[in-house]
Amino acid sequence: MYINNTISSLLDKEEIERVKKELKEHYDVKTIKKVDYILGIKIKRMKNEIQISQKIYVNCMLEKLSIVSCKPRSTLLPVRILFSSSNGPETNEKKEEIKKVSY
Repeated sequence: MYINNTISSLLDKEEIERVKKELKEHYDVKTIKKVDYILGIKIKRMKNEIQISQKIYVNCMLEKLSIVSCKPRSTLLPVRILFSSSNGPETNEKKEEIKKVSY
């Protein structure tokens, strides 16, 4: 069983420890500090930012579908979009709503 860092971004430290303790009762749990690649997403950490990229996954899909030679097109989202804690939920109620979203 593998649980990614998503849990740590949604819960406070006490809740994380509680969840880890519960999991340890049933599973062999190992804590991995840094993950550079998970679920098709490359994660690059720098001093004041985190970059995420699905380039490897996209290239793999292009090869699988035999469309590697297609020309790139722009997307609806701007390149190098910046997220920060100020972009996040403003209230605990909104944080609870976000926790319910399955992805």
